[in-house]
Amino acid sequence: MKKLRAAVIGVGYLGNFHAQKYKAHPQIDLVGVFDLNREQAQRVAHDLQVSTVNKLEDLVGKIDLATVATTTKSHFEVAEFLLHHKIHLNIEKPITAELDQAKKLIELARAQGVKLAVGHIERFNPAFLKWRLMMGIPTYIEFERFAPFKTRGSDVSVIHDLMIHDLDLLLSLQPGVLKNIEVQGGRVKSSSFDWAQVWLSFGSRLKVCLKASRVSPVASRKIRSYESSSWWSVDLQQGELEQVSYGEGISTPLVTHQFVTEKVDALQKETDSFVEAVLHNKEPLLTGDDGLAALSLVERICSELNHVS
Repeated sequence: MKKLRAAVIGVGYLGNFHAQKYKAHPQIDLVGVFDLNREQAQRVAHDLQVSTVNKLEDLVGKIDLATVATTTKSHFEVAEFLLHHKIHLNIEKPITAELDQAKKLIELARAQGVKLAVGHIERFNPAFLKWRLMMGIPTYIEFERFAPFKTRGSDVSVIHDLMIHDLDLLLSLQPGVLKNIEVQGGRVKSSSFDWAQVWLSFGSRLKVCLKASRVSPVASRKIRSYESSSWWSVDLQQGELEQVSYGEGISTPLVTHQFVTEKVDALQKETDSFVEAVLHNKEPLLTGDDGLAALSLVERICSELNHVS
């Protein structure tokens, strides 16, 4: 089978990993990498033994697909150019900085007949996938995502940078109609929100609490949920799950089950999924519409935060 030709646009911290995954894929020919930081692009190109690209125009007619891993605020301009030239795209989350931009990219991809995927990598996390498969009907879910401060990603709020992962996971569960939002948050190291806590109510039953901080001394990515007869704790970092079943009656002892999921390369899984969608003309697992839905909820939360802060 003829290999697909690929490029990575933006090869900083995340883009470098994206380039590595393309290079490792047996059905991909990594044509080159592009970054405004020429020295960084040259380092990555040297390590992977590929070419550097001086300008996006040089890729036209030479690649079939690309990953956009530039700063969030530049996603739209880069993606629009590539989509205009019928290049399939995987865009790092968030899809764009603004909702209208995301909608334009989705419409353009459809008009051009190309695939548009968004890199919400936690969808490929085995611990999340196992919990989703085994869980019942939760009445309360808590998402926790903490990380130490890094300059990377601080051009947008912690909602766009970190919480969006959990918002996407939540939306993938199809929680129903959002009824109410309550928010709290603050700025510590950057000009935007560095920590936030959000309470969401869906329909008549489900309550969700999401906590995110990028000024934490330690990293943590966890999910906890309550059902009518059990409680779950999911460690997305360690790949470990714990279920405590209540049983019937006050005197019934609690029963604990523990599970450990396999270690996988989630970014390689994401890459493989996108390549497969292009090769076999299938809908990507994570579409532009998924990226838009997550960004829409992000924007609603940020609007509420701006009103209370």
